[in-house]
Amino acid sequence: GRVFANSGDSACVIGLRKKVVAFSPVTELKKVTDFEHRLPQEQWWLNLRLMLKMLANYQISLTEYISGTMEHVTRRTLSIEKGF
Repeated sequence: GRVFANSGDSACVIGLRKKVVAFSPVTELKKVTDFEHRLPQEQWWLNLRLMLKMLANYQISLTEYISGTMEHVTRRTLSIEKGF
């Protein structure tokens, strides 16, 4: 048979974009991909490495720590110990 690919949506890739399954035309992926290293230009998951190491009980250096904002907690947690 014959294949007609005369629009930008003719070749698409299925992937996740902000928690939503989305079809991305290959022409759009060209803008956000580093083809030399075969990686996306924005690697959002690299910021999670330190937190993942903390959760896995790795020995970490806090000089690498990237500070963030914390919300004020007004509700006390339930605890068996007195004074909490």
